[in-house]
Amino acid sequence: MRTFNYWKAKAAIRALKNQEWSLNPMALEALFDDLQGNVEAVGQSISIEGEVYSAPVEVASKKMVVNLSGMIMKKPSWLLDAFGVEYTAVDSITAALAEHGDSLDSVHLVVDSGGGSIGGVPELHAALMAFRDSGKQVTAHVDGLCCSAAYWIASAANRITATTSAEIGSIGVYMVVTDTSKAYADKGIKNHLITTGPHKGAGEEGVPVTDTQIEGFQRGVNKTFDRFKSDVLLGRPQLGMGLDDLSTGESWLSEEALELGLIDGVSDIPVVEDVEKPSVTETSLEEVEEDAMSNVNVEELQARLAAAEAEASKAKEALEADRTAQKASLIERGVADGRITGAMLEGVKALAKDSSVEVVAGFVASLPVQSRPEFVGTTPDEPVADFSPEILSAGKRLGLSAADMSKYADITGFSMTTGEFVRSKGVK
Repeated sequence: MRTFNYWKAKAAIRALKNQEWSLNPMALEALFDDLQGNVEAVGQSISIEGEVYSAPVEVASKKMVVNLSGMIMKKPSWLLDAFGVEYTAVDSITAALAEHGDSLDSVHLVVDSGGGSIGGVPELHAALMAFRDSGKQVTAHVDGLCCSAAYWIASAANRITATTSAEIGSIGVYMVVTDTSKAYADKGIKNHLITTGPHKGAGEEGVPVTDTQIEGFQRGVNKTFDRFKSDVLLGRPQLGMGLDDLSTGESWLSEEALELGLIDGVSDIPVVEDVEKPSVTETSLEEVEEDAMSNVNVEELQARLAAAEAEASKAKEALEADRTAQKASLIERGVADGRITGAMLEGVKALAKDSSVEVVAGFVASLPVQSRPEFVGTTPDEPVADFSPEILSAGKRLGLSAADMSKYADITGFSMTTGEFVRSKGVK
C-alpha cells in the first residue's frame, strides 16, 4: 500500500499540466478538472495497493498486439492509477518491443486514443520504424480515436485501417502556461522568483510569465511540431507537401481521412489475426513430425523455397522503393520550404543516395531557409567569410560557394554521420 498526501497530488497535477501535449484541449482541461476535483474530495491522503500498471501487449505466434488506448503518457502515473484514469504508458511498449522484437514477424496496434503527452512518443515511433525497416510488418486498426500523439505513433505502420465511425488526425502540439500572478496579488501574496536565467522557473505559481518565457515555450512547441511532422512523413511519405494542410489540429471521420491519405482503408472488422496460442490436442509432437515427414515431396519443397525466395526479393525491393520515396519526399519538401536551392539539389540527392532516411531527414531539417541577397562590393565567387577546407568541401558538394555560405558564418564543421552542419554553441 502506498499513500500520497494532498500537496504531493496537487504538485503532480501541476507538473502534468505544464508538459507539452498532443491532445484535444477540451479533453485535457476536463481531465485536469476531474483530477483536481477528486484530489479535493479525497482530502489528505490517497492510497494505492500494489503496482497496478502492466504493459498493454500480448505476444503469441511471432505476433505482438498492442492496445493503445486512453491518454498517452510516457511512464505509469500513480495519480492516474489512483483515480482510475485509462492511459497507456508508451515506454512500456518500447521496452516490450526491444525485448521481443527479434522473435516477432509483425506488430499490430489497436488504437482508441485521443492523444496525450509527447514524452516517449518519438522513441516509440522510432522503434516501430526500425522494426518496419527490418522488413517486418507493422499494422494499425483504429476503433474509436486516433488523434494527436496516437496518430504520431500509428503513422509508423505500413498500413492503417479504421472503423466507419473512427476519428483520425488532430496533428499538432500545444502546451498550457497559466499566469497566476494576478490571482495571488489579489489575495495579497507576491512571489519572488530567484533564478539563474530568464527561462529557469518559468510558469511557477504566483510569478508573472514574461514575453521572453512565452517565446521560449513557443520555440519548444514548434520544434516538437517539426519532429511530429517529420516522423509522420517517415512513415507515410505519400502525404508529401500536403501534410502541412492536414497539420492544423483538425480531425476527420474515417471516410474523409481515407481520401486525405491519413489512413489506408475503412473496415469495421479488425484486420489482426487471433493471437491466442493454438489449442493442444492429444496427438504427440513426435506423431505430428512423423506424419509430416511421411508426406514430404522434395519437388514441392523446392518449389515452396523458390517461391519464398522470390517473395523475399520482392519485399526487399518494395522496402528499398519505400525508402527511396521517403528520401525523395523529404528532399522535395526541403525544396518547397526553401532549404534546398536549385544549385544544391543534385548534391543533396547524391548525399541522400547512400544515406538512411533518418540521416536525410535530419540533414534537411538542419538546413536554414535559403535567401539570396544581392552581393554588395563582392563577386559571387569572392569569399566573404573564412571557412575551413572541410566546411568548404561540404558546401561544394551541395553547390554552395563561399559567398553563398557567408551568411552562415557560425558553421564550424560538417558531420558525415548525421549529415548536418555543426554550428557554434549558442547560435540558433
